[in-house]
Amino acid sequence: MHNSWGSSPASSTNKDIGRDLHPCGCCQTVNQHHAGSYMHSAFPAVVKIVIPFAPLFAVLAASLLACCVFSENVVRLKASMVAVTLQADLSLMAHAQTVLSGEIGVVILSVLLVHIAGFFSG
Repeated sequence: MHNSWGSSPASSTNKDIGRDLHPCGCCQTVNQHHAGSYMHSAFPAVVKIVIPFAPLFAVLAASLLACCVFSENVVRLKASMVAVTLQADLSLMAHAQTVLSGEIGVVILSVLLVHIAGFFSG
């Protein structure tokens, strides 16, 4: 039986827990933080060179991830856009309801929520 950290029941130290973790979002974030701290203390000269370019790399990585997600779903998004444009005889409110109730509405809502959360979290 595994405990909530995903380690074997016999291991109880942090060293053992770190070795046997199952992949999850929070564990990955903690591991990245520890790796960054180690790199900062072990290679301070390299870190000073890389730090000015870190925001650029972060934006490029996020853009590549967004492009990958978009390219995987372009057929579904295109189909939902065609379905929205076919119903041109609807009133403005009915048209908005049609758009927001489909797959494109989920995308719009997701983008709005991410931007609102980013606004409030700084």
